[in-house]
Amino acid sequence: MAGVPEEVEFATKPQQAAAMVTGALAAGIRARRFAADEVYCGRELRRDIRALNLGYTVGVPATHQVTDGAGRRWEARKMTGHASSPADECRGCSRGAPPEGGVPC
Repeated sequence: MAGVPEEVEFATKPQQAAAMVTGALAAGIRARRFAADEVYCGRELRRDIRALNLGYTVGVPATHQVTDGAGRRWEARKMTGHASSPADECRGCSRGAPPEGGVPC
């Protein structure tokens, strides 16, 4: 109906991102980390990025519920600036080398 060829399959934005990163790495582009905004947030994409052995940072919606070190639940937007140590700042980081000048996670 929209003129899309039959052989083209539907893919969500996270699926598209994983395919593009996989293709870029296969083409020889070197990378150690992946970053995306909240549109790409999801377990499937994070799993795919980890499978590629990349570190990652993926944004979450401001209303996403986060649990702090004391077990209290907050909206993500209310946690901004509340990290008390370098370890707290990296709590959500995946494996991988830190950015230059950054804190290892």
